[in-house]
Amino acid sequence: MNRAVKAAMLGALVGVLALTAVACGEDPTPTPAPTATPVVVEVVVTATPTPEGAHVAEWAAVQEAAKSEKLVINTKPGDGANFLIKEFKRTFPDIEVEHTTAFPSRFGPRIIAEQEAGQYLWDVMANFAGNMTNVMAPAGTFQDLEPFLILPEVTDDDNWYLGFDVYGNDASGLDQVFYFAMDLRGGFYVNRDLEPSGLTDVDELLDPKWKGKILIHDPAANGGGTAAIGSLLAFKGEDFVTKLLRDQEPIIIEDPRTTAEWMVTERVPIGIGVYDNFLDEFNTEGVGLAIERRLGWGHISPDGFAVYKNAPHPNATKVFVNWFLGDDGQRIWASTMANSRRKGMPHHPFQNHPDYDRIETYTVPDFESNADLLTDTIALAEQLRN
Repeated sequence: MNRAVKAAMLGALVGVLALTAVACGEDPTPTPAPTATPVVVEVVVTATPTPEGAHVAEWAAVQEAAKSEKLVINTKPGDGANFLIKEFKRTFPDIEVEHTTAFPSRFGPRIIAEQEAGQYLWDVMANFAGNMTNVMAPAGTFQDLEPFLILPEVTDDDNWYLGFDVYGNDASGLDQVFYFAMDLRGGFYVNRDLEPSGLTDVDELLDPKWKGKILIHDPAANGGGTAAIGSLLAFKGEDFVTKLLRDQEPIIIEDPRTTAEWMVTERVPIGIGVYDNFLDEFNTEGVGLAIERRLGWGHISPDGFAVYKNAPHPNATKVFVNWFLGDDGQRIWASTMANSRRKGMPHHPFQNHPDYDRIETYTVPDFESNADLLTDTIALAEQLRN
């Protein structure tokens, strides 16, 4: 995709939802609750095709050199991430893998401190994009992705919704945090076992009867709660968010997994900033299927992929980059973790796939150009907490 055209398209995302919602008074269409039957995900992984063209020799040489290296990778937690690594090791059995799961909000400070001390121990990260974009990338944690891309089918614009080149640092122009997956998230979640009817409109959240009964992932932590409340701030304004965070006395949860646990164990009827990947795990076990997701408003939640600065195992990194961003890696991620932007991939059974024909109607709080929205959200949350 032409970079100027892409920049114009992505720039149009900033704040459009707020303008559209105020003008039209319409909420995004609620997503129906999952069916009562647990979903069993089957992932069919095909053999990586033999490439054709001038890059063949480079690809073969990189794979051979990678056999004497290892891959050190961090991903967000989830059974899908473990399966992803298992399949990579099955495909490339001579490459040793060290895999750690942790969210960027917790893992990022460690990486930044290590690099400041001259330690470059990690190769790649595939995780929630917000902190990667707005904290880690500005700290110089990553490097450009382009030198690690070899296979033309990986970077072909026709294989990706919005084209290939969608990076989070759209304001500074860093081609480092690659947005490879996008889910439609946000809104509020309702456990229909506790509240069978009602609670379909965002304004109902301010009903006094829900005081002390709303769970929110910490909106000051630059995570899922920040994005959800930030998009609500754009949608309904500061006065509404102030009433929600102050007058309704919500339960602020810092641990991402706990947001899902409290919803499925019926501790509260309403959740905001609930982490879908943990809720997905409960749903696949047949637990929490009465939870209706993404009511009232929505935003795009991307997953980011990046190569760490001075990655110590460059050949193993190149192998993983091209495998992961190709059909095999993206098929696994799309089936088990989040909806890939790569075309032809299965839709995640629980996540809501964005409508790319109306992409301009969604906010994307994680884009660098939306940093003020996240900053304002965090500042407001901290102010009201005090």
